Amino acid sequence: MRFFRARSAFSLIEVLVVISITALLTSMAVAYSRTSGRQVSLFTEQARVAGVLNRAKSLALNQYSTVGINPVCGVGVLFNDLSSPHRLVIFADASCDNAYDVDEEIAEEAYDLGPHVEIQAPLGQAYVVFKLPYLEVVPASGLTVVLGSTLGTGTVDIEVSGGGGVTMR
Repeated sequence: MRFFRARSAFSLIEVLVVISITALLTSMAVAYSRTSGRQVSLFTEQARVAGVLNRAKSLALNQYSTVGINPVCGVGVLFNDLSSPHRLVIFADASCDNAYDVDEEIAEEAYDLGPHVEIQAPLGQAYVVFKLPYLEVVPASGLTVVLGSTLGTGTVDIEVSGGGGVTMR
């Protein structure tokens, strides 16, 4: 008399279910990883724009301490430069009109944003000027700059208050 011993193995259906669940979890992890990478680049650019604004304040204070050498009324940051919409330009307000005029102002430094980051607000050409000697802000109400991802993963804000404070939200 022969006794058949039952084999212990997985059926084809069980193997297919495990493979499909593994593939689903892997695809979710890859998608999450790409989204988080885009968010990191957005936050990096937010910190960079805040650094540019603080650099402009520092240059304004430096201009005030050396007022006899290069007389300017303030230092500002231009957003959405017409020559490159992803560029920030630090300029010296030599005409003392608290505005940016390409023919009258002295461009100090220029910074380009990352390839997948754009300035969403304010629309058009905008600027903020730190007036000497107290670093008053023009416009007096301050300015909120909104950075967004061109890939649609979110937005971040940088706010310049009327008193010259730079905050990231």
